[in-house]
Amino acid sequence: MLLTEAQRLFRQSLHLLLERERDIAAVLEASDAQEVYRLAMAHRPDIVLLDVDMQHLDVASVTHLLHKHHPRMRVLLLARYDEDARIVSAMKAGAAGYILKDTDWTNFLHILRSTANSRQVLSPILPDRFVHNVPGLLR
Repeated sequence: MLLTEAQRLFRQSLHLLLERERDIAAVLEASDAQEVYRLAMAHRPDIVLLDVDMQHLDVASVTHLLHKHHPRMRVLLLARYDEDARIVSAMKAGAAGYILKDTDWTNFLHILRSTANSRQVLSPILPDRFVHNVPGLLR
């Protein structure tokens, strides 16, 4: 898994928590757009947890590139809010789903594991605009 998050404390804390889980292996960290792409291409993680708030990062473009080069790589967006056009764009580009940063740990792990099992996952409250703006979302 590649964990991308701009905020160091949040990223490192999440990394420590993920390392405790027996079924989650090899957590890598990226703090900027160049590192995301470099680590993803070099290590080919099953899941890329991608911070949509990272500066200088076009989330849809990165999602598209990762999906293009490694179609089995699952991109899961990490967002502060579910009212963000970047989420819709990245979902259209092939993101497997998104998770809000204020999600509790149990649901966070459930969403990660569902993503690893090739299921599309979304925040528990699905805004109507996702249903209408992302083709094939609820298939």
